[in-house]
Amino acid sequence: MPPGHRLDGRAPAGSHRLPGPPGASTAPRRRGPDTSRKAGRGQRAGSTAFPARFLAFPAHPPGPCGIETATEIAEGRPRLSVALVARGELGARLSAGARGHLRQACDRLGITVVEHTEVEAARVLCADGSSLASDATVWTAGFAVGPVAAAGGLEVTENGRIVVDRTMRSVSHPNVYAVGDCAYAIGDNGRPLPMSCASAGYTGMRATAAIVGSLTDRKIANTRLEYLGNHISLGRRDGILQTVDDEGRPKPKYVGGRKAARIKADILRMSLWATSHPTFGLPRRKRRLAAAPHASAEKAVA
Repeated sequence: MPPGHRLDGRAPAGSHRLPGPPGASTAPRRRGPDTSRKAGRGQRAGSTAFPARFLAFPAHPPGPCGIETATEIAEGRPRLSVALVARGELGARLSAGARGHLRQACDRLGITVVEHTEVEAARVLCADGSSLASDATVWTAGFAVGPVAAAGGLEVTENGRIVVDRTMRSVSHPNVYAVGDCAYAIGDNGRPLPMSCASAGYTGMRATAAIVGSLTDRKIANTRLEYLGNHISLGRRDGILQTVDDEGRPKPKYVGGRKAARIKADILRMSLWATSHPTFGLPRRKRRLAAAPHASAEKAVA
């Protein structure tokens, strides 16, 4: 990031803002010390300790976002004091081997791990009653769905996700398709797909194939609806690839180190490509539109 620029994290248009830490909306915002690239150069030139302390606070249960944030900051600014704070056990959804790999990565990067805490507007409260101060705190949250679908009369779950069939069509409004985190889709294992970028890819491809098939009066190909696991980057040269079983539980084996980092980099490149190719390259050839596109998914492969 060029000097003088700041990192501004904002919710995308149409997304639903999650509630922040208790009292955060009324808490005063204080400006921390200069943590720009210029300050980093001055620190490396001779000072012995950089004054800024960063806290990355993952959601509950502790998820990849806070882990990736802490490791990225610690690797990019090795003289900063970085702490990774979790409400529960760090890496609770990882296998024992992957959790050990995560701990080693934190030790290697000099990250202090603090578990079983609660976050408030002006402090992080630990289980023993002590609190942690910081010059900058990154509070990473989970997922939430906006109220638009429910307000529009679509059938939704308790948390507002649109209930869809295997073609990603709303079960209550057949002309509406939903993909990504807002879609409540049942995967091949009979369980709902979790909110994740991996699920978004499968649901997006499925909806695209269904729409193209409906418009051109062609058979809708059956694409997979499955959740295979998590990729977590631990800086630019390390990572964890944790696969899961049909019940969503972590498998004992995992991929770590540079190989996992390369896989994560490939996934990010693919995600970047998908942002400019929202239909995933479909249709691959021109097709004539049907005179009366089907309003049902009868031709979808079960």
